[in-house]
Amino acid sequence: SVTGPLAYPPTAALAAIVITAVIHLFEWETITWFRRVSRPEFRLTVITTLGVISVGMAPGVLVAAILSLFGLLARASRPPDAILGTLPGLRGHVDVAEFPQAVTLPGVLAYRFDASVVYFNAPYFSSRVRQVISNSHDLEWFVLDAEVMMFVDTTGSDALEEVRRNLAASGKQMALARDRGTCPKVLVSTGFVDRRGNDHVFVTAQD
Repeated sequence: SVTGPLAYPPTAALAAIVITAVIHLFEWETITWFRRVSRPEFRLTVITTLGVISVGMAPGVLVAAILSLFGLLARASRPPDAILGTLPGLRGHVDVAEFPQAVTLPGVLAYRFDASVVYFNAPYFSSRVRQVISNSHDLEWFVLDAEVMMFVDTTGSDALEEVRRNLAASGKQMALARDRGTCPKVLVSTGFVDRRGNDHVFVTAQD
């Protein structure tokens, strides 16, 4: 038979042949690139590879997909944010943490949350807003730059309402700038806009 001659080489030699063949199946340059560019993706690649080797193709890929989903939710639940200021000669706003020389208006805090506000990150949004407000002195206006908020669900709307209510209780105003996507529709449907007033909605953060 065709496999008959394979009965004579030592098992160790056959194992070496198989291992060598498997090694050449790996795209080492791609794996090295992942390690250099994105450590989370590199770790996921290693886990997926080990999963496929140990439990098979389908279960290994399924585990990788589940881990990817959890990783995405973890990052989305604690997105970056920024307190905004302006730079002379530059249009738009910049992150004052990145550009300490940026100028902010007295009594005004312009804040951007770099994600939609939904049920799994609404508590983090609320805590971050409380923190930046508590660190602001002589605050009169809190301006939420909603350019990145393409979607707000009912939990997110409740979080925004909580911020508005707490600010109003201390004599401060809340404004919303650059809201787009489905965000305005949801906020109108939940009554947030009526409670805040259309005169507190601005097309741009400069307004």
